[in-house]
Amino acid sequence: MSKPLGARVPTRGWVEDDWRAAPSAQRPWPVVLVHGTSASTGDYMELARELRELGWAVFIPTYGNRATNPIEDSAEQVLAYINQVLHATGAEKVIIVGHSQGGVLARYLIKRLGGASKVKHLISLSSPHHGTSLGGMLNVLVNSERSADFMIRMINNYFGPAGMQQIVGSDFLTDLNADGDTVPGPGYTCLATRTDTTVSPPSPASSTAPAWTTVGSRTTTPSP
Repeated sequence: MSKPLGARVPTRGWVEDDWRAAPSAQRPWPVVLVHGTSASTGDYMELARELRELGWAVFIPTYGNRATNPIEDSAEQVLAYINQVLHATGAEKVIIVGHSQGGVLARYLIKRLGGASKVKHLISLSSPHHGTSLGGMLNVLVNSERSADFMIRMINNYFGPAGMQQIVGSDFLTDLNADGDTVPGPGYTCLATRTDTTVSPPSPASSTAPAWTTVGSRTTTPSP
């Protein structure tokens, strides 16, 4: 089976893990940066460098065929990676920064894979926690209206199985959000913009979720 097109586009750079990195008293939690669909570690080059300069131990997994595989499978990979980070650093928990699918994947591993005890805080950046539209997912590929069937084929061919899982009303998101957005333990910060053309409509968190406090386009709940 050939790779989705999104898994074959050139990467924009590369970031290596430094397994000698260790948390400090001032920065006690390793930071795990989780990229989005068809992205790569290189998308976090600047952020990783800046965080390391500030003294954070930063790690970035490569997973899920450039995050085009089913999100459930990718989440298992990332959780196994987090276990290795905790083992290598001696830390008890990590901070996850997840962009786009990365934030949704992180919520899945926290809620469905027992990862809550290993995550201090989840920061999600423009993540489709309640899904995006077909046109939103394809914004970078098409600029005019297309039939739903054509869009679905495009999404599957470009983004792989993970693409349709991020569409509003997908079985994956319905299950993930059925019992609320969050679970006790980790803190949550969700950053989004009302002008996002990929996550459309932008919906950082459910307004009915008691663990979230929404201020403008930024949604947060503090760490315990």
